[in-house]
Parts: sequence; structure tokens; C-alpha cells
Amino acid sequence: MTEPTRADRAHSACRHTGGIAGADPGDPTALPAPLPDYVAGLAGSIRGLRVGIAETFAFDGLSEDVLAALNGAKDALVALGARLAPVDFPSIADATTAWLHLCLAEAAIAHEATYPSRAAEYGPGLGSVLEAAGKISVTELGKAHILRDKFTGQVADVFQDIDVLLIPVMNAPMPSAAEWNEMAKGDIARLLCYTAPFNLTGMPALTMNGGFDKRGAPIGFQLVGKHLSEDLLLRLGTRSSRSPTGIRATRRWIIPRISPRAGGACADRRYWTARAA
Repeated sequence: MTEPTRADRAHSACRHTGGIAGADPGDPTALPAPLPDYVAGLAGSIRGLRVGIAETFAFDGLSEDVLAALNGAKDALVALGARLAPVDFPSIADATTAWLHLCLAEAAIAHEATYPSRAAEYGPGLGSVLEAAGKISVTELGKAHILRDKFTGQVADVFQDIDVLLIPVMNAPMPSAAEWNEMAKGDIARLLCYTAPFNLTGMPALTMNGGFDKRGAPIGFQLVGKHLSEDLLLRLGTRSSRSPTGIRATRRWIIPRISPRAGGACADRRYWTARAA
């Protein structure tokens, strides 16, 4: 069996993205925006692309491995003709809390037919999430909706001067399953500080592998784009994976669904995966 080429995989990612994006008669919350030709868009240039660098938000407090991966990605993008643009990113302290409240509430709604009536059949992980959802007050939920609108506007202002934002996925290498379970017993919003804010705004993000730690676990970074900029992210991901500088062999892409639900904190970025170079 012949291994697909990098171009085959990139084109497959584009075709799948186009297939799940856009208006959906069965989903009134899907965005009825016109769809670009994602495959044709891969041929475009990224020279002059403005890559936002939020030093305090994205680079401070990272482990040595993650910082090296992020700097490698930055160097690779510059080598491809992109230019770096320093930006100030708004505080995410309230945004991550708002996302958590909205996500817990949506999880409770999704399981209301079986929880708590069949709580004994749930494992401790999901069961504890649904139990926490029941403790969210009406006031907290209302504040979360207000905060989402405010934060989305603040982030949109940042993107007035950039095309994409370069950020990590986590501030440390990927933990093992056992390590994650222990970490999740504490402040889970802290673990999701680079992903939850963009789940809240509904902005698309491309996750790529920037290398591996000493255990062989991947170190991810993200390229976040403006709303409806998936074509640019696909092009940028394809060009970056070809670069001989900085970004090491990319094994998987995680591509956001393009027609997000209108207001779902958990569902705004539903993911599917496609193999890349």
C-alpha cells in the first residue's frame, strides 16, 4: 500500500474541511457563510503574513522544551516570509472561568436524560463534572455569557493588527494519562489556558507538532486565526510542515470545524483529525 504524499494529506484535510463546513439544513446554528476553495488556497503565498507574538501571554512561564518548540515555530514562519508583530493579549483570568461554567452547563444539558437519574452508571471523571455543573448559579452563568461577548471583542481588537497568533497548547510537555488525572483534580482552567479562551470566542485554531520531549511525547503549538480564516490556517500549516527550519516533522493536524454553533462554549470548536506530513 502506497503511503500518501504530503500533498495528498493536505488536500484530504482541505476536502474534509469543506465537506463539514458551511450551511447545514439539519443544524440551524450552522453559519451560512460562503465556502472558499480550500485546496486551491494551498497554493497561495504566506509572505508578509503578520504573526502575532504575545510575549506575556504565550511565552512567559513555559518549560524549556515548550519554549524551544515555540521559538522554532517562530523561526520557521519567519524563514517562510512571515513577519512577527508584538501584541498585548487581554487577561484570560475571567475568560477561562467563564468558559468552564458554560462548558459544565452544556455538559449537564447533554446528559440531563440520564444524570443524575442513572448516576451510578457514570465513571468518577464525568460524574464529577456533572456534579460540579449542578453547583453553578444562575448569576454565574449569566456573567459567563456577558464575559464571553466582552472577551470576544477584546480578542477581535488584537487581531486588527495581525493575521494569526502563535501560542502553545500547554505550558509544559504533554502529561501522561495518570499525570493528567492528578492535575485535573486541581484547577482545570489553568491546564486549558491556551485552548479555553478560543473555545470561548469560537475562533479557529490549527494545532501542530513542534517537536518531542525526552520521553518522545509531542510538544504542540497553535496558530489561531480570525473567524472564517480556516483557508489561511490550512495554507500556513501546509507551508510550515514543509519548512526545513524550526518545525520538526509534523505528524497530525487538528482542524476546527468551520461552521461553529452559535454560542456553544464546548461545541464551538468541534475537532476532527487528519494525518499530515
